[in-house]
Amino acid sequence: MLSIHFPGCLSCTKVSDPIFGPNFTHLSLEKDLVLFLGSVDVSSSKDRYLKCLSELNQKCCGELQKFPWIINTMGFNTGLGADLMKKSTDIFKPTTIVEIESRLDKQS
Repeated sequence: MLSIHFPGCLSCTKVSDPIFGPNFTHLSLEKDLVLFLGSVDVSSSKDRYLKCLSELNQKCCGELQKFPWIINTMGFNTGLGADLMKKSTDIFKPTTIVEIESRLDKQS
């Protein structure tokens, strides 16, 4: 079954094999749950984004609670992004947080 992750969606995917390479090469992974945010601009739908995060957490806690979770945030960590990351940690209560930084300078 082909499952495509559309822009403006939040999803949960059970990963059973290692995944390597750019994110666009993994679009065919079957999603266990997909929620439509309604916009690719999270700043215009902050409350809906947080509601979707809560719903993902609630629906995934049952069957998937026994597995380790990796939560990939949007990558911005200042301003609204920092606020959303804080609220995400309040929702998911992670045991470990890892920040990955590029060795390359940011492009403007």
